[in-house]
Amino acid sequence: MPHSGEDVVGFSVSRLPRLGVAGPSPARMSGLDAARGLAMLLVCAAHFADVYFPRVGHPEVASAVRRLTYAATPSFILISGVLLGVLQFDHRAAFDGTRRKLVDRALFLLTVAHFMNAAAYVSHVGMWDALLVVHITDVVACCVLVGTFVVTATSARTRASFAIALYLAATLVHFRWLPPVGSTLELLKHLFVGYRHHVENNVFRSNFPIAQWTAAYLLATVVGGLLARSRAQDGRPRIASLVWLGAGLMTAGAFLRASRAGLARLLVLAHAGNADVVAFLTGWWQKFPPGSTYLLVYGGLALILVAGCLWLDSAHPSSTALRAPALLGRTRTRRRDLAHVPNAVRKKLG
Repeated sequence: MPHSGEDVVGFSVSRLPRLGVAGPSPARMSGLDAARGLAMLLVCAAHFADVYFPRVGHPEVASAVRRLTYAATPSFILISGVLLGVLQFDHRAAFDGTRRKLVDRALFLLTVAHFMNAAAYVSHVGMWDALLVVHITDVVACCVLVGTFVVTATSARTRASFAIALYLAATLVHFRWLPPVGSTLELLKHLFVGYRHHVENNVFRSNFPIAQWTAAYLLATVVGGLLARSRAQDGRPRIASLVWLGAGLMTAGAFLRASRAGLARLLVLAHAGNADVVAFLTGWWQKFPPGSTYLLVYGGLALILVAGCLWLDSAHPSSTALRAPALLGRTRTRRRDLAHVPNAVRKKLG
């Protein structure tokens, strides 16, 4: 089937012209669709567990499922970034048309979808605060708005360097900057880099900070571009390299976790907030905002998931194990919005 564009904001991009490009379009990578579908199943499982098990008297099951599904957000963000990298390489001669379609869908997420998500919080925190909560759909939209311009304006090396610098800068601002309480600057900090739970107390405890996730997304576009390039050169993506990269990230995360005690003793961290810094760097579950160990371990796992799906697509393209999640990954339904329905139900029943 001709490749006509991939989904990078949670629903499919319609057929895109390949102006100025001779020959057939590259074949669609069904493995990427399958990986995205599996990431969505993780999201749905996490939300279902949060709503169902506490109400039937088993909150410990909800907690266990939540931890098992902590890979959902990194997987979805990274897979979306990989898809954009593939899209940009495959449609580089006609990417302006691709960008327009993606920006249109991102704006939908920031407007209609945002108000849909905010409606579930109004009765608990009020209209204004409900509108200020940043959902993962908002983050994906911001990633696409930034990514679709950055991928064409920078080289892979520059983009990777910028993404790492952005993450480090956001982390530094998160810990070192405490703007006046109730100020606009405080609001901007909470929206873009998150806040310190034990120092700043407000409704943004579960905010998805935009800067850190955008950094992860931009790094993933580099991986996607390399995958597309290897497919163009060798006829198939270099799956083994993806596995090694994912394993390397997970190993680095495990090493950082194992260094927890040593980090706590370093003089450079022996200031106020030392415990918070160490927890941020080494916490398995440090999701709000995403910590270093959390991103390394679950980001690496996401890349291995992608590699496994690509291998299955290459070795057994007709496998039901591939086709079912790939169908979910390709559907035009706004899956991210549907995944938030259990949260809305929980808030209304609250």
